[in-house]
Amino acid sequence: MASIAGEGWLEVGRVGRARRGDGALRVTLHGDDPANLVSAGRVSLRGKPGEIAFRVVEARALEPARDGRGQVELRLEGLDSQERAEAWGGASLAIPEASLRALPEGEYYWRQIIGLPVHVPDGRRLGTVAEIWPTEGHDLLVVRGGGEPLMIPAVDEILTHVDLDAGRLWIDPPAGLVPDGALGPAGPRIDVLTIFPELLQGFLEGSLLGRARRSGLLDIRLTDVRDFASGRHRSVDDAPYGGGDGMVLACEPVVAALESVAAAGATLLALSPRGRLLDQAWAEELLSAPQIVLLCGRYAGFDQRILEETGARELSIGDYVLAGGEAAALVVIEAVTRLIPGVLGNPVSPEKDSFSDGLLEFPLYTRPRVFRGREVPEVLLSGDHAAITRYRRREALRLTRRRRPELLENTHLTEEDDEILREIRDDTDRRTDS
Repeated sequence: MASIAGEGWLEVGRVGRARRGDGALRVTLHGDDPANLVSAGRVSLRGKPGEIAFRVVEARALEPARDGRGQVELRLEGLDSQERAEAWGGASLAIPEASLRALPEGEYYWRQIIGLPVHVPDGRRLGTVAEIWPTEGHDLLVVRGGGEPLMIPAVDEILTHVDLDAGRLWIDPPAGLVPDGALGPAGPRIDVLTIFPELLQGFLEGSLLGRARRSGLLDIRLTDVRDFASGRHRSVDDAPYGGGDGMVLACEPVVAALESVAAAGATLLALSPRGRLLDQAWAEELLSAPQIVLLCGRYAGFDQRILEETGARELSIGDYVLAGGEAAALVVIEAVTRLIPGVLGNPVSPEKDSFSDGLLEFPLYTRPRVFRGREVPEVLLSGDHAAITRYRRREALRLTRRRRPELLENTHLTEEDDEILREIRDDTDRRTDS
């Protein structure tokens, strides 16, 4: 037996009764496949006696439970009597994550599916997978949104696509499966707190964002912080303690405005030049938030107690200073919402952009074929898709190496990429020598 603190474990089931005599435990699994538990050399139990790891002496699969869940009988080192084993009744059981077997393409562990947002073909969001229920014929996804939970059969005709990298799945429900009004926006609700809502309104009503808002794909709301200020002048700022230039956004109106819109689990972000720099990875992370609240700074900045009281994280869009956070809020909104299914006309578009794979984007060309003596590269006109793909990859690597070489340090490069970079380096050296 040993403490398991600090190790990577995955909960796979719950302990039931102990067998008389030798103390063997009956475990009911969260899924229907006992293979991982049967082959695990160690398990951990978390129950009334604590959290302890045990070596498996014997494991054998039993007949499934009535609800289809798998069952396994375990004999564990140190639990050699019914009295000792019964102390662990009701305990959760976990196995080392490293012992999980690889699944065939198209199959997934429950832990990979639970928590994913569920979208329908037009991009709107149904909710999030909260549980999975096994049945005799197929599993049921328990999807929770704003209303009653929905049971979605996990069959190929309905569950059409799972994208673990993007962290979402798509269903194509038949008529009647999803009630009217159950579908919500495709991405997180976004609230912007500002003293100048008119600066954002026009931008949010135009182009792709405006179209997505009108179609119900996006839910973006503006809140005027001045509406929460007291006094005849609705003042939201005051002079800084200790002296200094400028005015400081005061606690009372900002915190009151935030508390009026932020739901449980919301991601709170204060736009500030001293915050963490926004990058593509963070934009993709924000996509999974149920709600994003953006606090637009003004004047000299926020009263520090706003951040301490609300737990808002500071976010920066670059190493420069703006008059306020509204422009930065628009950058965050566009960076996140363009990743939402259905917002862009082509679902592949965001996957091909700069930074989506760690590199800058390759050069783009359109008509005319010749402009003021400058021709489109011949390879792009060849119709050879493999050659075009190689050309674009080479150009992406060349531009990244020249303009943002630090990106290459954190990008997964293939052997072919390494060879291309060597050729680019050799070509550069030859031109320098000549």
